[in-house]
Amino acid sequence: MTYISAVSEAELKILYQWVDQIPLSRPKRNIARDFADGVLMAEVVAHFYPKLVELHNYSSASAMTQKMYNWNTLNAKVFRKLDFTLDPTHLKDLCTHKTGAVEYALKLIKHYLGEFQKNNGVVKKQNMKGGVAPPPVDFHKAGEEVKEAFGFVVTDHKIKPGMLEQNIMLPTVGDGAVNPETGEEMAQQPQGELLRYEDPTGEMIKKDLLIAELRETNAILDTKARKLEQLVRLKEAKVQTLLNKLQALSAQ
Repeated sequence: MTYISAVSEAELKILYQWVDQIPLSRPKRNIARDFADGVLMAEVVAHFYPKLVELHNYSSASAMTQKMYNWNTLNAKVFRKLDFTLDPTHLKDLCTHKTGAVEYALKLIKHYLGEFQKNNGVVKKQNMKGGVAPPPVDFHKAGEEVKEAFGFVVTDHKIKPGMLEQNIMLPTVGDGAVNPETGEEMAQQPQGELLRYEDPTGEMIKKDLLIAELRETNAILDTKARKLEQLVRLKEAKVQTLLNKLQALSAQ
């Protein structure tokens, strides 16, 4: 699976508009580079569920080591709480600005924030540390940049209805609550009112995540196998050393 094939043109438009609605701590210029150190991704999750993310754990970085630290921390402490993780190869691709890596990660985040919302409701919107966030830049308007990366231009056509609609039963929420699917404030909702939203990504995400988890499991098993082989070689070396000593003593 390539990241480009995993995110459709329609999904790109939705993702860029969704990110544009989230106030972040620094201006957004190039989405791949802006998200490379993981800090803005942490802020995206914190915008909807501040208690899931300790933002002080993530610092801006240009060095690969610090970028990987940020992403590994997000993977272990945040994404796992949302019931998914990214595989190590994807984390490295995010750090190195690989085409489509951040868009696919945002697609997963958006989906699993929606799943988390179904089980936990929504929370009050909080301002980012440092006061007023800079005005958002529309990623989807950068037509040439998107065309260069994905081979097509994101247009302004409307998404057609009927794209795998899902029903979500929401708890009562007050003014200022944020819907992770849209990034917009929600008006007062009566208890148990049915909210409908379109999600064309569900089944594909589940399949992609299963593949990623299997790859991660395979990588872990390979690492364990190599370590066991090293232990066997060490034990064989120790046995040989003892045999040599015994032979030396016998010869005396």
